[in-house]
Amino acid sequence: MRFIKGFAAFWYDFIVGDSWELAVGILGLLIALKLFDSALPSVADPTLYILMPIAVVAVLGVSLARAER
Repeated sequence: MRFIKGFAAFWYDFIVGDSWELAVGILGLLIALKLFDSALPSVADPTLYILMPIAVVAVLGVSLARAER
């Protein structure tokens, strides 16, 4: 049981770290882009290569702006 707790604690600390907002933002972004891809696969396929990096930078910018305050 101790191994499982330690394993879960490691992954929580690795993914969430100090900024839970960033982890939730990226997870929400991945879910939204997956839904977009499922709804319009022919349109979404080429645009995801453009939208994904832009959206990740936007989420990072929001997280850094919140940290500045």
